[in-house]
Amino acid sequence: MKLKKMIEYYKNGVNRNKVIIINKNCKEYQKEVKDLNIQLIDISYEIANLLEDFSKRKKRNETKEVLEKFLDSFNDEILSLYDVDYLFSPDVGTLNIVAILNYYTRENKIIILFLDVKRIDNKLIFSEEGRPDYCEMDISQNLFVLGWD
Repeated sequence: MKLKKMIEYYKNGVNRNKVIIINKNCKEYQKEVKDLNIQLIDISYEIANLLEDFSKRKKRNETKEVLEKFLDSFNDEILSLYDVDYLFSPDVGTLNIVAILNYYTRENKIIILFLDVKRIDNKLIFSEEGRPDYCEMDISQNLFVLGWD
């Protein structure tokens, strides 16, 4: 199914989990996002800049809210996020970006999320077990998880 059809599906009444998850290495979807004139946002760069003056403790406690406020600042109905590695950093609390965005999209935008992670069944895994940035993300509630076949 083409990305455009997936977006239309979400526009026609789906009220939650409007996150399309794509393997960052799939060039065909990156091209399709560009062809659809959807803004690509380097989320690590943007959030790191917004948190620059925060103390370590404040970063861990407020990154989620800063992220949501940042996403709200766009008038676009659809956003595409890439380079999310910073959000897995222990400095910001090793966030489960899929869970956060699933919740965020209940009443908000459609998100296209490019991730460079491993997929095992209904889980996406960032980093290696035992490392401080290790994160497992449940994707069983996400309809469109593309590019790991």
